[in-house]
Amino acid sequence: MRSTTAQFLKEKLEHVVDTWKKNIRAKADRTFKMMTVDEFDKQARSFVTEFVTAISSENYEDITRPEYQKLLTMLKKTSASRAEQGFTPTETAFFIMSFKEAVNKYIGQHIKEPKKLAAEIMIFGSLIDKLALYTFESFVATREKIIKEQAAALEFTNPMIMVWENLIAFPLQGILDTQRMAKFATEMLNAIRRHDARVVLIDLTAIPAMDTATANRLIQAIEAARLMGAEAVITGLSPEIASIIVKLGIDFRA
Repeated sequence: MRSTTAQFLKEKLEHVVDTWKKNIRAKADRTFKMMTVDEFDKQARSFVTEFVTAISSENYEDITRPEYQKLLTMLKKTSASRAEQGFTPTETAFFIMSFKEAVNKYIGQHIKEPKKLAAEIMIFGSLIDKLALYTFESFVATREKIIKEQAAALEFTNPMIMVWENLIAFPLQGILDTQRMAKFATEMLNAIRRHDARVVLIDLTAIPAMDTATANRLIQAIEAARLMGAEAVITGLSPEIASIIVKLGIDFRA
């Protein structure tokens, strides 16, 4: 029966994702203020796909078994990305918990006999609770790691290289948040004044990603540099950071 349910959910994947999305919107959740609909859809489809693959084994209790490995890896990555985006642990766990309502709706379409339906909903509900708890724990572990890395990063001065007269460079690395970006902006502006710089190279090659608030701080730092008569040039943009800057509507040709 449950393997048949797995197949049914697989066939209804797009409907499940759509219902899941509507449920989250109905809860007045911050999800779609913190991430795009496309990002949510990608995470949701990935989760449903791996979830269906895992339950096809008919193991609904032990998520430490090999058949759940890909799903747990996916949840760990989701937790990490949401920690970086500024979600809370509760919001991250809610992402999985809210999936339960969507699943129940489609299980109800698939199983008509009341007793069998109740048993199936209970089994799936217990499984989803375990996955939500795993997601919560992964999020907390990731956030603790980020906090430690941020604290360590703040202890270091952002390196400045004097390329030649009137041209300085800052090869940034590590995790950039709004606090560290504010510190960098101060250091950069002081360096512009100290060296009478006319061009500042900001190399982000070693920065894989940053959130919207940090990107905004970067833009403000660049504008401040222009007010001091220096042109800031960004190099080494990752696709993720470039996408954020485009969404902010920044035109560096100005």
